[in-house]
Amino acid sequence: MSNNAWPMDTEGNVTMNTPEMVEALRFYSDLQRCALPGPQYWRGAREAYELDQAGMLFYSTYIMDDLVEGSGTEAGEKVQLAVEDLALQTGFAPMMEGPNDAATYGQLVVLGIMKGADPEAQAVVEYFLKEGYMDVLALAPFGKVPVLKSAVDGWKGLSPFFASYSSETLEQVANGYDTMQRWLFRPGYGAVEQAVVGDIEGRLLIPQAIANIALEGTMTPETAAEWLQAQVEELYANRSK
Repeated sequence: MSNNAWPMDTEGNVTMNTPEMVEALRFYSDLQRCALPGPQYWRGAREAYELDQAGMLFYSTYIMDDLVEGSGTEAGEKVQLAVEDLALQTGFAPMMEGPNDAATYGQLVVLGIMKGADPEAQAVVEYFLKEGYMDVLALAPFGKVPVLKSAVDGWKGLSPFFASYSSETLEQVANGYDTMQRWLFRPGYGAVEQAVVGDIEGRLLIPQAIANIALEGTMTPETAAEWLQAQVEELYANRSK
């Protein structure tokens, strides 16, 4: 998104082999070359950052307590943080700025209620969004960030771990909704395009392409883009029937 690379245009044409997409694939595969050798997963990435073996990682804000006291290992022990005051020295990037655009990622959780729902159901929603709002956030303050600006100050007091972070970092986390977007769901996509998006995600086509470039060495960014083009064109044709 930060390079204006999209899987399809608003007319339904597949655009996985554009120059912008090739540049995006090259960017992510270059990042992999700066990482620890071999495939990584969430636990290994987290521990690499805690042990000062990686300068950054893709992770949710649920990591905030781990950067204060160390995360739990598979053996049931705690990772010994290699960097003093790691939490204080950590920021959460609110935006990625690319050559052609800017983008963020986040997850917005909402309460849905049917029209004409029972009064009891309406009362539950009203409670969650009013006097019970902070109680809901307190269930997981690292991963539940308030949407209501009036609740931000109260949220900052929900965990003693927040004291280990700078006020700037807490503001970065709390204000993420201001710029949050999601790649793939482009305004103007119809039912077919949205179904193809689900197929792209479900089949992990983008991760496969990046792995083939950066880990397996069987593709270049250009050939990976052409492979993605063919894959998505087939998905689109099947969904259009």
